[in-house]
Amino acid sequence: MEAVVTSKGQVTIPILIRTQAKISPGSKLDFQIESDGTLKVSLINQEVSQLKGMVKSKRRKPASLKEMKKAIHDASKKAMS
Repeated sequence: MEAVVTSKGQVTIPILIRTQAKISPGSKLDFQIESDGTLKVSLINQEVSQLKGMVKSKRRKPASLKEMKKAIHDASKKAMS
């Protein structure tokens, strides 16, 4: 298959190749030039532990038990007044 390199050095990997190689957004690739000049591209397999933080969450940190109890207490106090 053929692809064109952009002025920024970017290449779109054809969908058939991405599917067969299981390349998805965030995948890391390794580029090597073989002794005969052939370009070798390999998918770098990542351990699950390395994936932590890859997806950004818009959620805030979970509330502690102390914070939950205070929120319940404050809400019930407000409801009673």
